[in-house]
Amino acid sequence: MAYFDLPLDLPETEKVLNEQGSYLVFSFAGVFPVQLRHGDVLRLQTFSGVDLHTADIVTASDHGHELLEYILEDLSDCNRRRAVLVVPLGPGGCPEDN
Repeated sequence: MAYFDLPLDLPETEKVLNEQGSYLVFSFAGVFPVQLRHGDVLRLQTFSGVDLHTADIVTASDHGHELLEYILEDLSDCNRRRAVLVVPLGPGGCPEDN
């Protein structure tokens, strides 16, 4: 699992999301306060190679359940984007010719 934190106080964050959002292989994780930055970050995550068991996730409130549903839907969208971006490699590790 890897995280990608985007500072919400920087205008470049919006540019990255607008221009590269459909190519990102990260999904929404949440908004977190970061004391070292003195501001909040939008945290994106990737679960490449991680076996995620959604039935094991427990939420403490209805709002938490709604947020979990949003995160899982975004994760599903991310997996579809990842599948489109995968380039098959040939025997030598180079992209295959079509």
